[in-house]
Amino acid sequence: MTSLARRTAALALAVLVPLGAGGTEKKPFDQLVPEGAALFLSLRDASAARRWFEASPFADACKGQEVQAFWKELSAFLAAEVQKDEKGAGREVIDLLGLLRGEAALVIGDASKLDAKELKEDMPLAVLLDAGADRDKAREALGRLVSKLRDREDQRVSETEFRGTRIHVVEDKTASKGEPRMRYLAQADDVLVFGLSKAFVQDLLANRTESAVKPLSENPEYKALRERHGKDAVLSVYASPMSLIQLGLKASAEEGGAEASQAAMLAPGILGLLGISNMKALWASASLGKDDITTTAFCSVSGPPKGLVKVLWTKPQPLRFPALIPDDVASCSVLQLNLEALWELIEGAARLGMTMAGGGLPEGAQDPIAMIEQRLGIKVREDLIAPLGGQLVGFTRLRKPYDEGSSKGALLVEIKDRDRFQATLDKLLAMTPFKKNDYLGRPLYSLALDLEGQDEEEGGGKVKGKAEPKDAADEPIALAVTESHFVVGLPRGHAEEVIRRVGKEVKSVNDSPGFKAVAARFPPSAIALSYQSSELLEYAFAMIRQGATQASVLGLAGLAGDEGDRDQGGSDHGEGEDGAGGKPSGKGREEARKALLPILEKLPPASLFTRHIAGFVSHGFVEERGLGFTSVVVLKRKE
Repeated sequence: MTSLARRTAALALAVLVPLGAGGTEKKPFDQLVPEGAALFLSLRDASAARRWFEASPFADACKGQEVQAFWKELSAFLAAEVQKDEKGAGREVIDLLGLLRGEAALVIGDASKLDAKELKEDMPLAVLLDAGADRDKAREALGRLVSKLRDREDQRVSETEFRGTRIHVVEDKTASKGEPRMRYLAQADDVLVFGLSKAFVQDLLANRTESAVKPLSENPEYKALRERHGKDAVLSVYASPMSLIQLGLKASAEEGGAEASQAAMLAPGILGLLGISNMKALWASASLGKDDITTTAFCSVSGPPKGLVKVLWTKPQPLRFPALIPDDVASCSVLQLNLEALWELIEGAARLGMTMAGGGLPEGAQDPIAMIEQRLGIKVREDLIAPLGGQLVGFTRLRKPYDEGSSKGALLVEIKDRDRFQATLDKLLAMTPFKKNDYLGRPLYSLALDLEGQDEEEGGGKVKGKAEPKDAADEPIALAVTESHFVVGLPRGHAEEVIRRVGKEVKSVNDSPGFKAVAARFPPSAIALSYQSSELLEYAFAMIRQGATQASVLGLAGLAGDEGDRDQGGSDHGEGEDGAGGKPSGKGREEARKALLPILEKLPPASLFTRHIAGFVSHGFVEERGLGFTSVVVLKRKE
């Protein structure tokens, strides 16, 4: 399965490589894919995406000296890695991708009718690529690719014909157990097809000129989701969650073993508990606008919502970030929960746990929840869940200079019965190291943890393993109860700040310039809201650079390479860069990682891009068909 996952990821990467400009009107790939497809990922029009980018402010940022220098060095590294593998076909694949036009798609067909053994040899997975006006050059590049594969000792290449189209059949002699050995490559006019199933490839080719099989474009669920949430999307993903799960279970069954058998037995209960069993489809799409990038994720269900979907399925309200959130946060979110559904989920999890433990408890024995309640001296539903208000609020701050400890924040849980909740909290925390204090008339529960490896002077000597004295606000965690919220502060200073803000006329995130610049993008009502400043992207870039530097200094790249190879079942093939069958050895991968780290240290500052971003906003919504979330990257107008 691991090798198959890597191969699938490689195919997906090929789909997402930026394609060239141009292209003509083509038959959309959703008219070639069978109706029962488990997954359909489509980059609808690569040419349009490239034109959008060239007109965006990001294009100017990429022309800058820092970005150009970084990209040049990274490109040289990638080219060198391709050239190292003399037996591989990486160069030919890159040449082929450079000629592509129009649409690209990754497809997993309907595997429900195949058993585990058939999947081993006939995985319905394929990549479709539009070669556009360069079909002749694409054919030449495909020929060079096939020729390179033919020269490899670990591959056997033959040809077959289907309705006038030549299909190159490539057999991998080194394929591991549980993954397809056969690959099929074909070009029909301007459409390139790479697949792992002969029958699946033939269906895709046949649908170009006739309806050999009913296409996905006629699937009612797909049509409705595309029309509602992705009509103008440049990138879209349609998936049948149950089909994908069944595919995974079948593949696991082929590998055999006790774990596979247990997974097959427990799957129906887990899927039912989480509400996945009544999910009809998952949809995601991205659209490129003049001043924004909009992505939507949607889950359609059959019948009433269940499991996790039901927990999130609440009545839309005119949500607003509370004044308890400071004005200098890098991100904040507010989310509503269906507490009755949450309790049902907890009860279901307990019952499932009993089943996993051996089919239930002996007659007269207590269920797990009752046992926990007896030990804690509370009623979970009445004392812990009932006093809650059903709303979660969280925020994050970023401290400069950026390091691994820069990200701090707090979680606020709405409460509607403060006295009852605090009484429950006092009972629970009495059994822990938390100490109750009074802070501005409100309870604050603090927990100071010792810092390992540090010494503290005591009685004129040093005591190993104790922390240096520090400000109480830096204690890693603290809990607090206000009139409206239960607060978890990370560190303690955030819990104290929330208490200080209660009932005060102070600036909040709602008053910050960054939030005001994007506030108009929020709908009048929603089930969830989220706001992020562009500072989060700057932090991510800084962490990549720092991570590369630390790995170089500490030699973690080599360690990670060795462990990764062992995890994949690889072996060391000596001093050569290639192992058996032309596959890179552990040493080769380690050297590649080490060569990449100095390049990542030179990653350009994110400010080159974030200066064009006003902020990130998202909201949750419910419809008759299901539940979804929409996120928007709000761009500053290009001057």
